[in-house]
Amino acid sequence: MLALSGVDGSGKSTQARALQASLEQLGYDAAIVWTPLASNRWLARLARSARRLLHPFGSLHHPPNDALRRGRAPNPASVLRQRSPLVNHAWATLVALANGLSHRRSVVQHAVRGRVVICDRYVLDSVARLHFFYGEAPSFRLQRGLIARLSPRPTRSFFLDLPSEASAARKDDGWSSEELGTQVRLYREEHAILGAIRLDASEDHEQLCAQIAHEAWRSLG
Repeated sequence: MLALSGVDGSGKSTQARALQASLEQLGYDAAIVWTPLASNRWLARLARSARRLLHPFGSLHHPPNDALRRGRAPNPASVLRQRSPLVNHAWATLVALANGLSHRRSVVQHAVRGRVVICDRYVLDSVARLHFFYGEAPSFRLQRGLIARLSPRPTRSFFLDLPSEASAARKDDGWSSEELGTQVRLYREEHAILGAIRLDASEDHEQLCAQIAHEAWRSLG
């Protein structure tokens, strides 16, 4: 199993496809899986139920002074999480649990068929984005541990490190320069804790492909 992590625009999906093609040329059956944070169906149903329950509380439709980040549209549930550290911590724990289980399910369903699994986003992405969306002040040690322990350990994981300016130039997802800078910093901080093979994502595409393919081949050999 192999994992690719990095901010938007770092080339994760491109490198995942290139790695899949390289492995298939070597005779491996390879599959790409994508399990972004908070993408679980039961978690989405729970969030919808919470919004419906809180809908009558009109004051919760108005976010506090600090603006909600993109991807967290103002709704009673998200505003309540912003106002209550306890609720925020509990929800972040549910998100971490769901994400770790999704990683395990996605990887295992291919691994039992003898496929090499390539994860486009993995533990490093999940933890960095958990901090970005749910706050930097909490340490989220419990949540980091949940994701890391539930997620199958990759034979090689790669961190495609890209400066925020390059990320914005490659892919416009609507983040401000400050938000992109925060994401890059969080990825680097979490990389120092979780570890991965760090690669300069601004390098030549073919050179990166060759580096990743070589490391992947060594890990599988």
